[in-house]
Amino acid sequence: MAASSGKKTQIGTRELHPETQMLNYGYDPRLSEGAVKPPVFLTSTFVFNSGEEGKEFFDFVAGRQQPPAGKSGGLVYSRFNHPNSEIVEDRLAIYEGAESAALFSSGMSAIATTLLDLCPPRRSDPALAAAVRRHRNAAEQNAARSGDQSGGIQRRHRRR
Repeated sequence: MAASSGKKTQIGTRELHPETQMLNYGYDPRLSEGAVKPPVFLTSTFVFNSGEEGKEFFDFVAGRQQPPAGKSGGLVYSRFNHPNSEIVEDRLAIYEGAESAALFSSGMSAIATTLLDLCPPRRSDPALAAAVRRHRNAAEQNAARSGDQSGGIQRRHRRR
């Protein structure tokens, strides 16, 4: 089988359009028994060469350590990463002309991740605080419309 990294962006000297790259970018058939198209991976966990390697991979994914130069974090657990999501993230980044992309299992996890990234602990940002209030209010309104009797979202700590 011919070698392919799955990261082809041109044929000869001709640059491929993002729409063309979306068809195959990020997929290497050599990593999937030679399947022409990416298989759907229905697994939650992946094999490590050793327990130490597994611990390292979890530390990389959790952000406790940075992988050494030239080494990726590897596949750990499907909630963190898996081959299908990595392929889609690579293709979205190409399509959007971005450095990278991220997939989330829900809109709220995407919003929460964005807010947590933009508002680290002990940072005050009035515009961000207003965005958080809008999302809280929207959640309370949705709960009320659905007949939720729990009393809405309770604040644990209140800033003064």
